[in-house]
This record gives sequence, C-alpha cells and structure tokens, in this order.
Amino acid sequence: MSILKNNLRTSGSSVRSGERSTNSKIINWVCAAFLAGLIFLGGGGAKAAPAPYNVLINPGAETGDLTGWNVSNTGYTLVVSTNSLVPGTTTENYLAHSGKYVFELFDTTANSAYIWQDYAAVAGSEWSANCYAICYASNYFDSAIAYMEVAFFDTNGNLLGASFDDNIGPCPAPFEEYGYGVYGSAILDPNVAKIIGYPFEYIIAPPPAVDASGWMYLPATNFYYGYTNFGIGDVPIEPGFVGFPAIEYGYQLSTATTNLVAPPGTAFVRYKLEFDNGSDDGGAVYWDDCVLAKLTWSDPDITNPQPASVTIYASGSASFTVKAVAAHKASIEVLTYQWQKNGTDLPPAGGVNDIVGVTTNATLAFVNCAGTDSGLYSCVVMGITTNVTPWVTNGTIRSVPVPLTVIPLNSLPSGMQWNIVWNDEFNQPDGSSPDPTKWDYDIGNGSGGWGNNELEYYTSRTNNARIVGGQLIIEADQESYGGYSYTSARMKTQGKWSWAYGRIEARIKIPRGQGIWPAFWMLGTNIDSVGWPTCGEIDIMENIGKTSDQGTDHGTIHGPQGGGDYNGGSGVGGTYTLPGGAALADDFHIYAVEWMTNQIKWFLDSNNFFTATPSSLPSGGTWVFTAPQFIILNVAVGGNWPGNPDATTVFPQQMLVDYVRVYEPTAPLAFSVGPQSNGSFTLSWPTNIVCHVQVQTNSLAGGTNWFDTSVTTSPLVVSPDPNNNCVFYRLESP
Repeated sequence: MSILKNNLRTSGSSVRSGERSTNSKIINWVCAAFLAGLIFLGGGGAKAAPAPYNVLINPGAETGDLTGWNVSNTGYTLVVSTNSLVPGTTTENYLAHSGKYVFELFDTTANSAYIWQDYAAVAGSEWSANCYAICYASNYFDSAIAYMEVAFFDTNGNLLGASFDDNIGPCPAPFEEYGYGVYGSAILDPNVAKIIGYPFEYIIAPPPAVDASGWMYLPATNFYYGYTNFGIGDVPIEPGFVGFPAIEYGYQLSTATTNLVAPPGTAFVRYKLEFDNGSDDGGAVYWDDCVLAKLTWSDPDITNPQPASVTIYASGSASFTVKAVAAHKASIEVLTYQWQKNGTDLPPAGGVNDIVGVTTNATLAFVNCAGTDSGLYSCVVMGITTNVTPWVTNGTIRSVPVPLTVIPLNSLPSGMQWNIVWNDEFNQPDGSSPDPTKWDYDIGNGSGGWGNNELEYYTSRTNNARIVGGQLIIEADQESYGGYSYTSARMKTQGKWSWAYGRIEARIKIPRGQGIWPAFWMLGTNIDSVGWPTCGEIDIMENIGKTSDQGTDHGTIHGPQGGGDYNGGSGVGGTYTLPGGAALADDFHIYAVEWMTNQIKWFLDSNNFFTATPSSLPSGGTWVFTAPQFIILNVAVGGNWPGNPDATTVFPQQMLVDYVRVYEPTAPLAFSVGPQSNGSFTLSWPTNIVCHVQVQTNSLAGGTNWFDTSVTTSPLVVSPDPNNNCVFYRLESP
C-alpha cells in the first residue's frame, strides 16, 4: 500500500505563521475487504510445534521472514517462498519440507552465513535438536560445507565442554581450551576427501536434489566438534577443532545419542544453522522445520527466547521482557526478578541507565536512552517456596544476555522521520487546569526573584494558568498577592516527563510590553543534585517585550565554565528577528530545537537560525547536554534582562500555547497486518508514537469523512464487511 497522505512537518519545511499545524501523518491506508482476500490467498499458517516442546520461534520460516532469528553480518541469509523459482531454472520452484517458506543460506565469497537463536538453560537440562536440509542441482555447492549446531555457553558467553569422541576419548590438550562439547548434525560436504583418516559416515555428500525426495533429516548428536581448520594454538573460527565432525544419523556408533545434556556452568543454549563457503564459487543450502526441543524443565524456567537485541538512536526508548514459569502454583512458589547490566545487579528501584520503574519486574524499560546505557542486559529469575518456614529457594535461571546499543544522534538518520512521542494539545474543558499528569508548578518568587530579580509571584491558580478553546493561557496580572504586585504561572514537567535528545516544539503566541518576559525552555533533571548551571539550560524561546525586541526570538544554552555560566552569564546563543518590523506577539509561531548528540539547532517556524556544538563553547566551558531535561513554560514580570514594567505596559498579558510536542526519530509510521481466525485480521501500530486510527467507508478518491475509531490502543481487530464493501483505515498523528 502506498502512503495516502503525509504532511508531517520536518525541519526545513514551511509552516505558515499563524496557521495551526496538525502534523497529521496518515500512513498505510488499508482496505479491509482487499486485505482479507490477501490473507486468505496467502495461506500457510505457522507449523505446529512438535512434542516435546520446540522452543524455537518461527522454526519453519512461515512468517515469511527471519522473525525470531539472529542474523550474521556476513554471507546471505534469506527466506524464500515455494511460489518462487530456483535460480538458474525456468520451471523449478523452491520446495518446502512443510508449509510455504524455507530458510536459505549462501555466500559467493570465502565467508559464512548463519542464523541462530539463544535460550536460557541450566546445567543438567536435556535437549534434542534436528532440522531438514536440501541442496539443488542448479546451485549445488562445491567448496563449502553446511551444518546445524547446538552449543552451551556460560554467563560470559564462553563455550562449555560436554562430550567426547569414542575413538579418541576425552578431548586432548591443547584443544580443551576451546570447548569441546559442541553438538551438531552431520556435515554436508560434497568433497568427502577433505577429511582424511576418519570414517566416511562422519559427513554427507548431499544429493543435488531436483524434487522433494532430496530433503535430508539432520539430528544433532554428541559426535560433533565443529569443522574448522586451524593450527595448534590458533583460536578457531568455529567452536571445536579439526578431525571431529559429526556422524550421519543412519551410521551412528553405539554410544551416539541425540539427548544433548547441558554441562556444568551452562547459562544458555544456542541453536545455529550455518553455511561456510571456501572460495568464490558460491552455492546454497535450504533448511526447514527446525527443532530445539526442551526435554527437561528447570524450576523456575524461562519460556521465551533471548529478547531481541535493540539498536536505537539516542533519545529512543527500549524494553526487554522475560517470561518465567514455576513448577508449583503461585500460592506455594513465587518468582522474583533481578535485572543485571553486564552481569552486575541494577539498583532495585531503577533510576540509573535511564531506566523507568523498578528492576525487579519481568520487564525492564528505558526512556531517553544515551550512549552510557549501551550494554548487555539479563534477568535472574529465582523460584521461592513459601509454604514452609523458612522459605526455600528452589533454583535460579538467568535470561540470555541481550545487547542494547545506543547510537549517537548527529542528524536525522536515513529512512527515519520525526514522530511525536509526547504531546499536550490542551483539549481539556474550558476553564480547567492543565493536565496534572503532565505539568507541575513552581510557586512563589524563588530566591532573589528566581535569581533574576523578577517581580512576579507564581501560582497554580486558574487565574494564571487555564485551558480555553483548546489552548493553554498563561496570564500575568497586576495584583497584590503573596506580598508581590504581580502574579503569573511557571509550569514544568519536572518529576513527570523528561527527555534527552529529540525535537522539542511548541506553537505559541507570546505577550508583549516593557518588562514582560515569556519563555519556553528546559533544565536538566539533575538540577537538585548538581545545581545550576551544571545541570544545563536550553532556552528554546525567550523574548523581552520592550519595543526594540518585540520581533526577536532568543535561543540560548547555559552551562558551567570555571565555576560560573558560559560567557560570564550571557550564555551561548543566537537570535532571529522577523522581517518588516513585525512583532512576535502579532501571531502564533512555532518555536523548536532539534537536540542531537553534540548538537542543538534552533528554529523559528522553518528558519534554523542558530546551531550550537561543543566547539561553540568558550574556553573552559563544558558541554553538559547529554542527560535528560524537563520543559518549562512561563511569563516572568521584570528582572535584570527585560527591566521592569513602566507606564506603557498593559495588564493582563497572556501567552497562548496551542500545543507542546516532543518528537523522536523513528521508522515511518505504518500499520502491521496480522491474520486472525474466521477471516478477521489485526491492525497493529507502534505504541511509542502518538497516533490514532481513523476510518471511512467511501472511496479514497474524494473521501474526507474520516472519523476516529473507538479502539485507542493497538491492536485493532477488523472483520471484513460480508458484502465485500471497502472500509479504509489510516493512522493520524497526533
């Protein structure tokens, strides 16, 4: 489906002054009747899990992609359909052992292609593994080998030993240092002469298949030590050493077994399919119906695979989840969770590594990620029996460490766009206070007039901050209150919401007048511990209302320099002045910063008028804009910079805020479509982006009667119209 409408405003695009930008982004309109037809025609549901329990996700590629699998950075790893032709043929379709799809691994250089899945395991647990493989005459490989492999690793990712070869006995020195307990299938190798002096049945010369009879059943056995040529003392490319390949299932020796026992020290088990090419002549192997069966369960046990690794840009969000089960019902046995980073327990209450919430739940969540959050995360699950005194610990199991990688955000990445992840459109009833889940208030006059000799007393009253007509009004009044002659409001997201990096934007109509000082700005969340200016300050918009400045927007950063603020208190910044003598107070304007790693850009409407980087700082200045900050909106009265009101100043003065939005770079907003039973299907969409589903039933050609659905959270289950009428769905943000 193509994009029907996309008028998301990104940096550099035009937003006319005074015109409210909806930033509506409608992606992936969907005709329900048409999609239903596609789903019916697609056929081929997920393959049934064999007994015993197969832990692999997407074991037969029936998702049509590599969902659930980790993928090598070398070689080619694909999923192909039985609807497609084998390369080099005109009538030969790909074959599947079952279903519609299969995995393909190949390479055209002296390199490897492999896919794998990791699962938590404990010492003594038993597993079995198998798969099916096929090679075609049209792309038969010559100098390559291929195999399925199962191996056990400790908490540090080191390979563990588990078995020995009956011809030689325990693995001799110096090979034991490499780990000699890798289990695997027979090795597919057309050139059987590669292994000299060992029985032929240790390898298979796969038939160049032209039909389904070419599928080979490959179980993993205890007679497998990898297949890698290396010299004594060299670190092997593959676990194991030369001369210890697997044996073919049909020719097993009497001591061969397909029960794979996890050795002492096991933390996780890895199932891998691999194709190793020896030269540049290419070739391919196809795989289907993979099985990693858990034969024995631990107490407790983790039932989901390694959480998918996450690579995000700075300011993004991430989460990891483990699914654990106990051997006894909850009234007898309880499970406890403790997340770790790089093998070390995280503080139970969180609050580090940009973690939101505690670290003792099944889910670990991050917001506003920075580079320091990168690392390996795992969860230790403990089962405790509570119906005895004292309580008894039954056992522990640790989830597979999963990497979180945070990439510096230096520019909007290719293929990404700014999408709204937080907003306030101020749509509450007229006269109400701003949303208390998003906003708090500074109260009073601070210390020394907030350090600026300001004259106002800030309140949380609706006199000074209220919603009217879908806009926030911050009003400065001349009145006696709290021992001061002026009142106003200073709203902040401190303690509720904060962000590191992203686009922070508001559409505002500012007040005017001598001594009137409106501002849209940010402060570091660590201000209470490190103080100002070490916490950092980003002034997105400031204006001092005197006549000579009424058309000028000031953008500034403040930070530490030799015990004080940059440039002796004046900060580092730039200005933009409207042409033709226009005043900012005459109309609404969009004020924004795009805050990235080591760079902050200021915008007035579409005009990027200033950019700050670490090289912009004065000598001795420190760049502190790498940690979360919260948003502030206020109208000050008087102070060192604007001066005090005079006879020309009119009260009350109001700052009107149409919206405040925070954007992060994400992939384009789009539906994901999944099948359901009885002809229905699901529409899913990203939950970290502010958006909602709209629907209409008339044609797209001139249809304008879109309306919101009653479903506000993903997913939406759609049942096609029995009369085959089209219903169109779209996503709109905000």
